[in-house]
Amino acid sequence: MGIETFGPWGKGAIKLVSEIGQKLKEVTGEKRATSFLRQRISIAVQRGNVAGVLETIPYVMGLSELYLL
Repeated sequence: MGIETFGPWGKGAIKLVSEIGQKLKEVTGEKRATSFLRQRISIAVQRGNVAGVLETIPYVMGLSELYLL
């Protein structure tokens, strides 16, 4: 499943996550399972975005490294 970083989720993604959430509810008995699943997916997307941004920032020596030079 692919999730676009910007914009709303498509109908297919909403349906898939809802179906998975329903299965989680049945297995765990947790009424908020679908909500928790959506939150976890959103956090995973945010972490991926952060990793992508951090890879574009050049390494800069810290003050302690400059002192040793």
